[in-house]
Amino acid sequence: MVYRPKWVIAEELIERALANGIRFSWLTFDEGYGGKPPFLRGLETMGQNYVAEIPVSTMGWTRPPELHCQDHARDKGAGRISRRARLKVRNTPAVEVRNILKYSPVLRKVPWERFRVKDGEKGPMVWEAIRIDLWIKDEHRLPVGPYHLVIARPALNPNEVKYFLSNGPMGTSLEVLLLVAFSRWRIERMFEDSKTELGMDHFEVRKYLSICQRRRENAGNQPI
Repeated sequence: MVYRPKWVIAEELIERALANGIRFSWLTFDEGYGGKPPFLRGLETMGQNYVAEIPVSTMGWTRPPELHCQDHARDKGAGRISRRARLKVRNTPAVEVRNILKYSPVLRKVPWERFRVKDGEKGPMVWEAIRIDLWIKDEHRLPVGPYHLVIARPALNPNEVKYFLSNGPMGTSLEVLLLVAFSRWRIERMFEDSKTELGMDHFEVRKYLSICQRRRENAGNQPI
């Protein structure tokens, strides 16, 4: 068995599902996957819409930087013309999304909106969110976009900030983007409840027979 990163395994699973005729309106995942640009590019190649939680260190531009083309030095005198796009020197550099929240004049012009994202143990959880356009770097470190940059924070704890990136259509509402982004928590809760019912929070096993034995013990040795 050869080691493969989780995002590579995930990409293969998605490709297999698509090959079997399964289609997804949206995919969402945490920053462990959202922080892997090759994974995001792979989803776009498949034509798959996503809302990805991204690390605070993700770089981008709130306005598309200007480009210019220049002859590549190694092609001079070779009898062919090769022009490659480059960022203009006087462009505003890409910045981390956490600094966009702090300093961007573009973001300051957009009002925060409140949404009831889910019901918690202590009642409804209300988050504030904002959406702006973002251009990110491609594999050649050139700008590509625009994407949706969604910044969300709990209304009662504005210091707990989450950042999401989406390649969805530009007409997609902020409400829909948040609905997709927060749907991951429902799946995580289902996994947590299932593990508790199986007793997997009390012991670690690798085989199905161990789980069966544990369930028999919980059921008073009744057949399952």
